[in-house]
Amino acid sequence: MTKKLAILILSSLLAVWFFTRQPELCIETGGVTYNLFENDGYIYSRHNLDAEKLIDERLFDYTIYDLDGDKNEEIIALTKTEGSDESGSHAVIYTVKISSGNIIAEEIYQEDFSHILPWKIEACNLDNDFSADIFIGVEKDTVFYSNVIRRPFFFTWDGEKLNKKWLGSFFSSWKLKDIAFGDYFGLGFDVAAVLEENENGQCRISFYNFVGFGFENMKIDNTYQNIKAINTVKQNDIDYLKIEFAGFKNSVKLNYN
Repeated sequence: MTKKLAILILSSLLAVWFFTRQPELCIETGGVTYNLFENDGYIYSRHNLDAEKLIDERLFDYTIYDLDGDKNEEIIALTKTEGSDESGSHAVIYTVKISSGNIIAEEIYQEDFSHILPWKIEACNLDNDFSADIFIGVEKDTVFYSNVIRRPFFFTWDGEKLNKKWLGSFFSSWKLKDIAFGDYFGLGFDVAAVLEENENGQCRISFYNFVGFGFENMKIDNTYQNIKAINTVKQNDIDYLKIEFAGFKNSVKLNYN
């Protein structure tokens, strides 16, 4: 097989994978459907067989959420820091809309968080106060705690900027490893599912709800081994917590309602 033929076959396989995977977001307007996909940190739009890069910036992490309750979802992202796979750079919010028959992403907000090493961004509804909440996980020290570890920072979005809601040092004495948000208990608002790790490498999932001045623990699940990440999946309007395990292809979905 020649090198040119091998490259052609590889490109074809990548194209098949790209066009057959589940889209991140579907936008329908005027009988036309646009699908959004992520690949290697870039967001692409696809209509029929035509694909083009929607956002020029390479993203470190992102989520899609309706921040202002207008039934149109925004892209909330951390841009990638060149040369680093451990943290992002700027928090950016994009609106996605159709203009002259083309789908475009318009940046409406940007803030530099690179100095506090952001490693995750999520959006949620913690208290039904008609204002979306945005979580940015950071890695830093604090005034009272000199160790540099992952810490939970929360903001509200007022339509123009991020406002501080709760800049926490930690949830508990166990280290914050990962976090997800959902209405797992049918309460009508989101709670935080926190993957925590102790000094012996044991992991547990703890649930915390926001109480106005901070978070209180609702429930501590069983301890687990080899958890890689947690995230939320929605099926039939029910939020499930998905646990992904490292070392082998396996995951479980849990609901506590």
